[in-house]
Amino acid sequence: MTAIDAIMASAAIPIVFPQIKGYVDGGVTDVTPLREVFAQFRRVREAAPNQHAAQELHILRASSFPGPKTGPFDRVVEVLERTLELFVDNTDREDYERAAFVNELAAKFARAAQSHDREVCRDFSDLHERYAVIDTYVIGPSKSEMGKFSDSARSFTKDAVKEGIKLGRRRMNHFLNNKNDYLLEVVLFNDDVPKLGR
Repeated sequence: MTAIDAIMASAAIPIVFPQIKGYVDGGVTDVTPLREVFAQFRRVREAAPNQHAAQELHILRASSFPGPKTGPFDRVVEVLERTLELFVDNTDREDYERAAFVNELAAKFARAAQSHDREVCRDFSDLHERYAVIDTYVIGPSKSEMGKFSDSARSFTKDAVKEGIKLGRRRMNHFLNNKNDYLLEVVLFNDDVPKLGR
């Protein structure tokens, strides 16, 4: 495959776009490939076991966490699109929730490993070496901001792209000044990223 073929295939959402040489958008089953990222974090820790530098992950989203849609879905194509959307959204949500859950467990492992009870320490030491807390941040548009692009998202107009870039710069600036508001656990609890002011 050429680089262009690979890029086109990575955006070939089933039903919406045709396959490219038999390939479709990998995001259908792996929207946010966190598993490989966390595996790389582990490899870094194992390569330098005596260094305890904090590890941080920034997830840059191109869209907000999806909101619920209601019908009626009158046409077969609409039903198929909604089915695919639900499948991808649930896969996406599962990735984030698993990451937050593992972080919570890792924090408890770390505390248990410091216990004065030797048996407790021994039980948790192996798990503590395998898992570590990764400060994970989710940066992207809010649901209300995505609403402005709902009509133009599929046509990719120049005005929509320019507006998206402008919004992205504002969002990143807000993140750099309010990092704790973008922690994965906070975003999951609120079901969205913070809204930007005017």
